Amino acid sequence: MEKTIQRLKDEKIEIEAEYYECGIIEGYELCQNAPYRRIQCMLNWNGECWPEDEWFKGWVDETIECDDLMDYIVHNNSDYHFNDFAEAYFIGFREAVKDFWNEVEPELRKSR
Repeated sequence: MEKTIQRLKDEKIEIEAEYYECGIIEGYELCQNAPYRRIQCMLNWNGECWPEDEWFKGWVDETIECDDLMDYIVHNNSDYHFNDFAEAYFIGFREAVKDFWNEVEPELRKSR
């Protein structure tokens, strides 16, 4: 039984790493076509509260609902918690958004 448990733990870690990488890829791709205001919304989202921007909120919700493993639990009608797979995805996503912004922001300053 110990081998089975260890195998399942290892598989879960691998899947979480895949979700993290997917979040990086999709976050960067989303930024490449997003309007300035949306990038700012994504950049300012810390993942601890639901996004305020309606479009972004809908995108987060749809991203989770379209996946078999990602999910979240809502507490007290406003507080929520991502499961491990969604958490890994959105950590990667937020890192990609920050990396994207760090790459383009100096160029935006030059164009003033």
